[in-house]
Amino acid sequence: MGFAPLHIQVVPSGRAPVLGKARRVPFEMVSVAADGGEPPAAQILLQARRRPECFPIIVDTPCQRIRETMPMMAGIEARILLPMREEDPEIEWVTHDYREAKEERARQGPRRKPLYQWEPPAWILPVGWPSSLRPSDFAAILHNRGLWLSTLRPYPVIHPGIPKFDRLDMTFIDGDRRFTLTDQQRDAAASVARALWGDPARS
Repeated sequence: MGFAPLHIQVVPSGRAPVLGKARRVPFEMVSVAADGGEPPAAQILLQARRRPECFPIIVDTPCQRIRETMPMMAGIEARILLPMREEDPEIEWVTHDYREAKEERARQGPRRKPLYQWEPPAWILPVGWPSSLRPSDFAAILHNRGLWLSTLRPYPVIHPGIPKFDRLDMTFIDGDRRFTLTDQQRDAAASVARALWGDPARS
């Protein structure tokens, strides 16, 4: 699509970074220590400054709570994604994280933007849900879990999200340890990228 992504993964002690040994990965990859001597936010900023040509910068924080992630994003233009799978515990976690993100955004102060430029504190990314579901369906699901969202503002769901994949197809590495995607995975990645950043070919 014309992007030059940088993937930064915050890795806890004893855990290897995703795709750490893959070859021919079409984007820059680095990892930072979640529990090292230097705060992850400082490490992330340093890695981003070392690669000014990279965009977007994708920070993967599997070992942090949303309250730890939000202050790291203060003062920069960022979109926080909350993956939501179809299982009940995942929906509960997302609604909890969204509320925490909203509280943290309020604590950081209002952005004073017009309504049409409003952005939610986080975007919900459906993973593995039926493709027939519409944004209104997700609204009803979240509302039933106690998360009421205004219909007067952009709805914070990346639709249609990530389709359901066979777990055996989710290695992203072929027999020679080269990075590879199926056509369906490539289409899903492009769909999310367009929803978040638009199509660079048209800008």
